[in-house]
Order: sequence, then structure tokens, then C-alpha cells
Amino acid sequence: MLTKILSFLFAVISFITMSPLSKFDYSDKLGDENYQGLKDHYADYFDMGVAVGGWHCRNKDYSAMILKNFTSLTAENAFKQPAINPKEGVWNFDEADEIANFCRQNGLKLRGHCLVWGGLGSWMSRDDDGNLVSKEVYYQRLRDYITVMMTRYGDVVHTWDVVNEPFGYSKSTGAFKDNDLYQICGEEYITKAFEIAHEVDPSAVLVLNETKVVNNNAKQKFLLQYVEKWRSEGVPISAVGIQGHWETFKLNESPKRLQKIIDKLYKLGVDIQITEVDIAVTATDKEILEEVPKNIDLLQAKKYAQMFEVLRNNADKISSVTFWGVNDNRSYKTADGQSYHKWQLLFDKDNMPKNAFYAVCDF
Repeated sequence: MLTKILSFLFAVISFITMSPLSKFDYSDKLGDENYQGLKDHYADYFDMGVAVGGWHCRNKDYSAMILKNFTSLTAENAFKQPAINPKEGVWNFDEADEIANFCRQNGLKLRGHCLVWGGLGSWMSRDDDGNLVSKEVYYQRLRDYITVMMTRYGDVVHTWDVVNEPFGYSKSTGAFKDNDLYQICGEEYITKAFEIAHEVDPSAVLVLNETKVVNNNAKQKFLLQYVEKWRSEGVPISAVGIQGHWETFKLNESPKRLQKIIDKLYKLGVDIQITEVDIAVTATDKEILEEVPKNIDLLQAKKYAQMFEVLRNNADKISSVTFWGVNDNRSYKTADGQSYHKWQLLFDKDNMPKNAFYAVCDF
């Protein structure tokens, strides 16, 4: 219900501001299998990437669609430590290797996501009795892990998300999430990870990847403050990843706010990467839409067009844009095979371009 009310209000506002939704209706192009790929539209701007699983690479329909539209892949889950190294001495390389080999065979870039994510929890931070390990033990485990990963995939991974989502959301609760790693090491776990990664591969692009910095002022302030501090101290942070998990109806996820955070990061001298793009169409987290009404679909296309206009205008500051999922049929927004969809990507369940696709390519 809330989504329907908001969609009506946004449609009225869109009409009043002389940007009619009909501008984003590409019905005459929908269903055209001979469309020009996304990567070709953006060849003069930045790399276009997408998060995948191994099954995407071995499915002919998906692999063909990926090769047509993207120049870079990110392993959505296969490179995460609990998946690839769930226990000490136990390694599950199969899916990660499948994605890496697909990139090698097809000349695609591969993004390593991610080396450290403190909120996941794992054997690396706790002993057999469930107690937190010492800083020395954790750092040795971390060094061993990073060395294995960067050595095995260093020939194909062009960029590493070294630390993922370390910052908090509120001044009252502090700058950093109070996870195992922070409890063991304090903020040093973040800088130490970058130092180790740089030692293993001095040529690698090393990224601090963070979410909700467009709409959360506290988190944005923490990010800017500490990136500036750490870089001044010589911490080898090459780039900052701005995760783009946005929503159609959130006013504080606006083109203007996106431009502001890009400007602020650019002043710090870092490369900027947009790392996890999707734009959900529902206004509440658990709302289910079996189908997307036309006006909501067009509002999503408009939001995509607005955000990508900002990205194109800043192509000299941004090196890559990565979508978090291939199409609407299956992504992290789809829960347990149920019809809990956010319909958040550029391609529908059949891998065909939506209005949102044409909206970001019509320039």
C-alpha cells in the first residue's frame, strides 16, 4: 500500500516538474533481442561490472548475456572467507576458480570481494571454545589468508575489496561496528588488512568498500574522516567503493547527494568505484510485488537515469560501476526462492532489458 501511495505522489511530482514519466517508457524497444550491450554504451566512461555465482558462468544463456553487457565480474559470495575458507586448513576453491577461469578465458576483469568483513564471524577470530583470539593470532591468520587469496587469483583479480562495511551508522554508537575484529584489534584491523594486502601485491588496487554513505550523514562523515586520516598516515588505500543499494522512493538517495559524496572523496585523492548497484521498487523492506505496476517501473527507470547521469558526469573520477546481480529473477533480494522481489536491476527474469536499462543508455 505504501509503495502505491508513494508511486502516485512521485508520478504527480514528476509531471509538475516537467519530467513526465512517459519519457522513460521504452515500450517500443522492450523484447528486442538485438539490443546494444551495456558495456558498449559505456565504453568511453568506465568499466561495467556485475556480481555473479559460478552457476552464471556455466549457464549458456547467462554467460552469453554477461559477455554482451559487462567487462568485469565480482564473485558475489564465492570469495568471501566463510565460503572459501570455512575452517582452518579447509579451502573450497571450486566456485571461485570457476568464476576466475571464466574471466581468464573471456578476457574479463575480476574484482576480489572481499578479504575482510568483520560482521560475518568466523574461526579466524575465535578459538575452539568460542573465545576471541589474541591480536597476534588473528593477524597471523589474516596474513595467511590474504596471501593465499592474492597469490592464487592475482593474475586475474584487478581490484580487491580489502575491507567491507566497517563503519557504524550513528554518532551515538561510534565510528566502527563493534564486531569481533574491532573487539580484538580496534580500528587497527582495517589498516592492518590494507598493509598486509599491499605487502603481498604492491601493484594491486586496494579498496575500502562501504554501504549507505549517500543517505547516512554519520556514516559518510566517518568514512571521509578516516580515509583522510589513514591515507595521511601512509595506509595504502587506493580507492573507495560506494555501494549503490538504493531505493526508488528514498528522497535522501538523490542525484544531488551522490554528487556531493563523489566531490568529497575526489578531494581526498582516491579513485572512486560504485560497487553494488541496484534500485529497489518497494517502499518497505518486506513488501512483496508479484508484478511491478507500470508507473512504478517508470519511476525506477527515472531514478536510474538520474543517478547514472551523475556517474557519467564524473567519469573522470570513477573507474568502475558494478551491479549487484544479473537480473530480477535471482539476487540477494530474493529470499529462499519465494516471490520476495525488489525488481531492482536493469534486466528482467528472462535476461531482457527493462525500461531502466534503456533509461541509463539513452544519452
